[in-house]
Amino acid sequence: MTIVEAAAVVPAPRAPVGWDAWRIRDAIASGELRVEDVVRAHLARLDEVQPALNAAVVVCREEALHDARRLQAALDAGLP
Repeated sequence: MTIVEAAAVVPAPRAPVGWDAWRIRDAIASGELRVEDVVRAHLARLDEVQPALNAAVVVCREEALHDARRLQAALDAGLP
């Protein structure tokens, strides 16, 4: 499958996937999103596009979610 063919079958991303990094940062800082929400959204997007793009060799889901929870705990505790 070519890139053009893959683009035709891959649906558009849903928020927060596709947002600029600053927008995600602001949403996390304001409490609109939690870090784990962002990671889960990106993992879901990868699940959507992987069959068409075959772009990921290894996906470290549990590690990513663990890191997201650790980071959120640090943010909740007021650490910079």
